[in-house]
Amino acid sequence: MQDRVVYVLQDAGRSDLVKIGKDSNWPLRYRQARSQTPRDISCLAVWRFQDAVSLNAAERASRSGLIKATTGNGNKEWFLASAADAVKHVCRALGRACDEEAGTPGRRSWENVPSWDAWRDTAGYKATKVRRRLWVGGEIGDSGAIGALKIVHSPYYDGFFTFKPTYACSRFRWLGWWQFPGVEVTDRDNRMVYDLWGRLVSTYGLGSDDLAVGWLRNSDGTARVDLSTLQNRLNHAGMVAGDPRAPKPLDAPERDPSNGGVKIPYGAVPPQDLIHRLS
Repeated sequence: MQDRVVYVLQDAGRSDLVKIGKDSNWPLRYRQARSQTPRDISCLAVWRFQDAVSLNAAERASRSGLIKATTGNGNKEWFLASAADAVKHVCRALGRACDEEAGTPGRRSWENVPSWDAWRDTAGYKATKVRRRLWVGGEIGDSGAIGALKIVHSPYYDGFFTFKPTYACSRFRWLGWWQFPGVEVTDRDNRMVYDLWGRLVSTYGLGSDDLAVGWLRNSDGTARVDLSTLQNRLNHAGMVAGDPRAPKPLDAPERDPSNGGVKIPYGAVPPQDLIHRLS
């Protein structure tokens, strides 16, 4: 049975913001949110609903009257409010108390969930006939400074240019991708990409099972490695940098099934809205 909820989340780095949204397969949205920030994400409360119609109406009511926050990621679900004020606001808007709330006795539905990442095909490795790349992204400050880095192993391509990080409350952009050289795609190279990803998240992050999966972070969410050091490590491993501003290569999948089947034609320059230019 589907678990339909309206939820309130908060990023540990922004006590002045909350994310209010809906989920028809709770706690999927919570798992997605955890992967899009290097800091911990707290679920403050959830309200359950029996059908999609009442869920949609409840989401609209829950957001009404709040001030939207601008995060730089094109999202519409972050609002200016403290944790306590947000929960009270939703309770008033829905006319009832929440079904689960943080800090109360008992196990919560969002606790002990496995990691999940929007940009990977699976949590593990599987053979594909297309090239697997290591994508590197990061939080970008107002001055353009690059903060904590995130790395993703994936055979997909189009989604990195089109899938907006709507669960992130800080501006997130991709910095580029790296691959092993060679004209032909080999399963050995693809496996090496996956293995290298595992070593990097263990060396510079909290491991492959971290709920903030792929983030090269300290336990408090701060950056554990800078881009220059990571680039040197990738170069030393024999990888070469690609150019996200170049036309889509033929060794990428025709479409991205992980992002609703979105398709960027071969030879076309992908949209650059989610790319941070390094030079």
